Amino acid sequence: MVTTRTGFPPELLTSGVHYLQAKSTPQSLAAALARLGKHPQWAAGLAAQGRRAAEQFGYATRMCREYEDLLIKLWKKSGADQEPG
Repeated sequence: MVTTRTGFPPELLTSGVHYLQAKSTPQSLAAALARLGKHPQWAAGLAAQGRRAAEQFGYATRMCREYEDLLIKLWKKSGADQEPG
């Protein structure tokens, strides 16, 4: 995974172990992706470590649950769950 200094990666994970950090410029992102392309085994290791960390912290599960709760709330607010009058 390549990311910039936004969101949770810099707060909870380690660049070079779980992901590769780049600056928020097209050139920096392209260079990071090229670096991973030149080192596929390292890239696979980053992906595996990043996945383990995400599963440990439960972000994917929590994110899905929060989206589901939001969609249900919006659906109920719209009145779509009521019988036609």
